[in-house]
Amino acid sequence: MATQVEYDTTHWPLAVLVLPADVSDMDLPRLARSLDAIYARRVRFVSITDATAVSKLPDAKARGEIGAWTKSIEAQSKRYLVANALVVPGAVARGVLTAIQWIAPPVVPTTVCATVHEGAAYVIEHARASAIEVGGVERFLASQRPRARSA
Repeated sequence: MATQVEYDTTHWPLAVLVLPADVSDMDLPRLARSLDAIYARRVRFVSITDATAVSKLPDAKARGEIGAWTKSIEAQSKRYLVANALVVPGAVARGVLTAIQWIAPPVVPTTVCATVHEGAAYVIEHARASAIEVGGVERFLASQRPRARSA
């Protein structure tokens, strides 16, 4: 059975996605529906994708599905998603993701960072620059315990 993953909009206009340990096992259709519901609001927002728990990278099939889905939502992402922070605690993984973004830049401002706190600071900066209220991000940040930075 696939892992049920959805965007959490408790701290709107922040959407938070916490990835499971095995990204290949993610219920992508459920995740897509979750994001579709956010886009249906027709309101600009910021997001944090927390990959802290990921211990197994997606297999080739899952990478293809994720890539196709990401491509299919580009227009909506450009219109509504102001910025995304991808939280990846491992330095090597962050380096690989950053290099990939040099080759295939994301359609919205995106950072790859080590902690949720760094990610929140990034999306707050972009939200303010886009005149988006940041109280939800600040409340989310206050609810998080600082995490040790991985080497």
